[in-house]
Amino acid sequence: MFERITAMPTSLLNAQAAKQNRTPQFSGSLYPADAALLQSQVAAALDGSPAAPVSNLRTLIVPHDNYATALPAMAAGYKALGESIYDLVIVLAASAAPNGRICISANGAFETPLGKLDLSDFVRNELADEEDDIFVTDAGSLETSAIEVQLPLLQESVAKRGAFKFLPILLGEQSIDFCNELGSALGEVLQQKRALLIATTNFNFSSANETAVSELLTDLQEQNYSDLLRKTMMGGTNLGDGLGTLAVASRVSRTLGANKFSLIHRESHQSAGKIYVAAGFSR
Repeated sequence: MFERITAMPTSLLNAQAAKQNRTPQFSGSLYPADAALLQSQVAAALDGSPAAPVSNLRTLIVPHDNYATALPAMAAGYKALGESIYDLVIVLAASAAPNGRICISANGAFETPLGKLDLSDFVRNELADEEDDIFVTDAGSLETSAIEVQLPLLQESVAKRGAFKFLPILLGEQSIDFCNELGSALGEVLQQKRALLIATTNFNFSSANETAVSELLTDLQEQNYSDLLRKTMMGGTNLGDGLGTLAVASRVSRTLGANKFSLIHRESHQSAGKIYVAAGFSR
């Protein structure tokens, strides 16, 4: 049985109502600002993706980039969710403005041209109570596009099947301590929830990185958390960004009993200088 998370005390509902919404910062640059055009592009990418549904996905790994180059790879990940329904979706990214904190947005909702996604005050408070390094703050939120570009895809896939709460988390530092703390906290908090964890990362294109990405995907498949941490610490930004999110996703997946790895999409995009990967863990 999954714990329902939609109920919230009146005091928390009133507090959430008073919170501000984060407005789109990257519409018109990384994805269309026009709602009709955005909906059409995303729907076409989802409908046209050949990705097969993966049952019981609990963790999804997707790239983040300009829709002009990354949308097919991103859409493949969301297409693989099939008809799955979630009450909570957590999107994890590396902060574009490192700040030495694990940051959960204090906003009440994130807006896109397609509407808004309400944040879960209940789960936000749970996580903030779990670890001293998890802060409710919008540090890095305005500078980071990795989470925002996921939202229209969520709105055109998961949201079409039912309402859910959303929670954005930024790793302000991809350290071993932070990966351990966040992985432990998420594993505990998500244990009895019908939740999806989305980890966002991009790999830099090069012939050497093609091999390195293959090795890292093997570590993911084996849920080799220690090797994933090691590569996060050693790789820096040469291999890509958001490597720490992959380590966290692996640890959380194992805790949730989601041990089946699926490589959904892999694409080398030389003009963008990226290697795009979509993958997931399921039960």
